[in-house]
Amino acid sequence: MFGGILFITLSLWAFVAQARLGVDLSVLTDESTWKCLIDQNVEYAKVRVYRSVGLIDTNSAASLKNAHNAGMKELDAYIFPCIATSPYNVANNITCKTPTEQLMESVNFLSDNGVTFRRRKDTVFLNRMWLDIEDENPSKYYDVDPAVNQAYMTEITEAAKKIHIPMGIYTTKTYWAQIMDNTEVYSTKDRLGRYNYPLWYPRYDAVDSMDFFEAFGGWEDVLIKQTGGDVGYCGITQVDSDYMEDVEEWML
Repeated sequence: MFGGILFITLSLWAFVAQARLGVDLSVLTDESTWKCLIDQNVEYAKVRVYRSVGLIDTNSAASLKNAHNAGMKELDAYIFPCIATSPYNVANNITCKTPTEQLMESVNFLSDNGVTFRRRKDTVFLNRMWLDIEDENPSKYYDVDPAVNQAYMTEITEAAKKIHIPMGIYTTKTYWAQIMDNTEVYSTKDRLGRYNYPLWYPRYDAVDSMDFFEAFGGWEDVLIKQTGGDVGYCGITQVDSDYMEDVEEWML
């Protein structure tokens, strides 16, 4: 208090969501094409490393290295699980390795080709491995019994924990109910309030906004929204567009 006058300082904070654009793809993509994507303000990418028919996507390591060499700073990989008892695999006599083997085969293939989940000299660093949890109705790529699919998830996520690989989940409210019986096991949070298994949600409305989201499976918000499929960026076939928000705090 000075001269009988009380001075009060008020600090006002504003929270601003900054749009960040990304892509995901499953085809071999060269360095010049990644540079084209970067020129269109694409900042991050996810590349398929494992297929639902139980095979490594052998294009994945090359695409990730090309992305890194082009200047893409944030890179992830994703697995489409092979479920031996899925209707498609049964009908086509496709056998699947165990969930742990699928994860390790993916990680080892990438590592053998200079792509790792550890920051090492002369390697390409990946932030996270995602699990693609989507299907047709009736079920085609997953078992019709959610308990079988849940057992797969339990094993592969526990295997990832043991080797310290962060994982995320690609799914929708409908897929999650059909495939995983809406389990809330994967919506737990760490001590900083972040989801241990963040959500990547396909919603093909070409809108860069998270306003569409309705809570399910214990998730109350979504980290990444897939806004379109086969969008044809830079002439790539099978490339999808993604949107993420970074929230920044500003003092007024």
